[in-house]
Amino acid sequence: MIGESRNTHWHQLGIDTSDCMTSSEAMEKANLDWEVELEKMYFNSGDTYSPDFTRVPDKFAVVKDRDDCLGVVGSRYNPVQNSEAFRFMDNIVDSSEAVYESAGSFNGGRTIWILMKVNKALNVNDGIDPYMLLVNTHDGSGALKVVMTPIRISCQNTLRLAIKEANNVFSVRHTSSINGKIDEARNVLGIAGRFFDEFSLEVNQLIEKEITDKEFEKIYLGAIPRPTLKEDYDTEEEKSYERRLKGWEKNKRLITQLYLSDRNNGDAWGVLNAFNSYEIWNHNARSVESSMKRLEQKAKKIVYTDDSLTNKVKGILENV
Repeated sequence: MIGESRNTHWHQLGIDTSDCMTSSEAMEKANLDWEVELEKMYFNSGDTYSPDFTRVPDKFAVVKDRDDCLGVVGSRYNPVQNSEAFRFMDNIVDSSEAVYESAGSFNGGRTIWILMKVNKALNVNDGIDPYMLLVNTHDGSGALKVVMTPIRISCQNTLRLAIKEANNVFSVRHTSSINGKIDEARNVLGIAGRFFDEFSLEVNQLIEKEITDKEFEKIYLGAIPRPTLKEDYDTEEEKSYERRLKGWEKNKRLITQLYLSDRNNGDAWGVLNAFNSYEIWNHNARSVESSMKRLEQKAKKIVYTDDSLTNKVKGILENV
């Protein structure tokens, strides 16, 4: 929400690890110093009075601390322990090219993460800090990955942008070869360097592009089309249309307010950040009850998908 604290999702969800020199220190402070094991699975093929447990073929439970099942995986799945996943972080820290900032978990430990600030000055005409986010899952839902997550200082928005000339994700699947790939994972710095260089170029291009009020109206309509009502509508369809139109107008007022704020200055970069602020902090916010669950929902979106609305607006702005 506009009045909500604008610390990043990661700083609100996790534990401050900026004083930690190694990944083991960061994991201990963030309560991530635990391991998982694969346990065979069985089902009762008998009845209540005469149980007969039969092995479930090619399926294993991922168990934390011997008593907490985080997920069910297949026979090719190889668990990546927190210590293994973060091992290459120490190499990056030792090289002084990044520092630990925060770490934590969500979904009851099914997803763990650590945020690192990259020691790289971005050549942009705005205050933006470069970050890398390592994420590992223990429920079989995704690969180990490192996501490039630049954060705009003035509004603390995490920008998950698709950049044409550079990848923004480094990932490794949970297979038997994962440990060898982790040993080579320092290549992520090369990926990070290329991404942030291309990111800086695109940001400066957006900053240099002025946007008129008329153009902003067209951009909004292109990004979030006005609801329509077919000619032969009935009463329920008319009520639905009125609700959708009311929501559309409310969102337009909100995004316009964000665009006209002190952080945005009538250029394409300001337009992009207005939509990004809306997408991160306001879009679908009412669908989740607690603020912590809302933060988890938004964090998952940043981890698993590029910002769909923000990138849609970015595409529109490239053709303005």
